[in-house]
Amino acid sequence: MGQSSRDLLESAAQALAEDPAASMADIAVAAGVGRATAWRHLGSREQLLADLYRRSLAETREALERTLGPEPEVTPEIAADVVEAFGAIGDRYRAVRQLRPVDDRTRQEVTAVLRPLREGIARGQRAGHVRGDITPDLAVSLLTGAVAAALDPRAGMSDASEALRDAGRVLADGLRPRAD
Repeated sequence: MGQSSRDLLESAAQALAEDPAASMADIAVAAGVGRATAWRHLGSREQLLADLYRRSLAETREALERTLGPEPEVTPEIAADVVEAFGAIGDRYRAVRQLRPVDDRTRQEVTAVLRPLREGIARGQRAGHVRGDITPDLAVSLLTGAVAAALDPRAGMSDASEALRDAGRVLADGLRPRAD
């Protein structure tokens, strides 16, 4: 019984997360299939990266729906939860972050996916849960930057989940309204 395309895609994501330079032959070996099977299910390396990118966006969208709910009003604690959720996705699709070119279309897609977070931060600001002296766009950038920093191997953290918890806590503290 062979692996499904979904299983192969998961194996490919894992192989590329461990080694972004992995070739399609390396990915086939990691998945326990022949090169022809990997090629048939995954296509070229460029197709694979495009599929993983689409999958990462879909998972990000789903994580935001789970974490924020239908009418999000972000609090610092929810922002910390988002950091952890995004971190798990970022860790799984690390190769996509490193290898996919960032162009205008990519920026627009990411902006659309992050729109509920931005709107939730604005609602949180209006409710007094999030400091109001920064823009929602800056808050989103700080959040995504915290995820990237926590996942950066140069940060010296051996445990990504611990780094993400720390980053989420620091971000939450920074988003709390100031007592002036």
